[in-house]
Amino acid sequence: MSRTNPYKKKHRQAKHTCLLMGEGPTEQAFLIYLKELYLARDSGISCKVENAGGGSPDSIIHTTKKRLRNAAFDRCIVLMNGDRKWPNILLKTISGTKVSFSKSEPCIESLFLRILNCHVPNIQCVRSDVVKGIFHEKYLNKKDKTQAGNYHRIFNHEMLEKQRLSIRQLDDILKCFSDSFYTKKR
Repeated sequence: MSRTNPYKKKHRQAKHTCLLMGEGPTEQAFLIYLKELYLARDSGISCKVENAGGGSPDSIIHTTKKRLRNAAFDRCIVLMNGDRKWPNILLKTISGTKVSFSKSEPCIESLFLRILNCHVPNIQCVRSDVVKGIFHEKYLNKKDKTQAGNYHRIFNHEMLEKQRLSIRQLDDILKCFSDSFYTKKR
């Protein structure tokens, strides 16, 4: 019989790992909020939320590549704005990690307004500064939207679950918090 200490803490290890890469601090704060809301500590899934620092889609992809080279992840989801031209080729795999890109047109605030059912005619065609102005005026100002704790005031679990059925970008992000996202073949 082995002589192990029954009081010694066992090392926990995640079964699945995911990198959630936001374009800037607003996307990062929103992803952190979703992670806190959806991911249980003992779920076996480890999600790391990073901020690419903004810029062009090419620089965001470059930053994502660097992060994926430095650590091993099973999956990566990149949340970017659609206000700038995306590269013709979006990589499906970087350093052995399966990568998914989620575009919010024209900006992340438009995704927020769609989740909140705030009607803005032709939201994909409206300039991003107009959409941001509507969001800042009604919900969160520029400073508050970069703090993850402020999103609980406007987005609750019930609302997000209802809206994920009709908003593909939201559903793509929320899938990473379930075990089935990592086990099914893509």
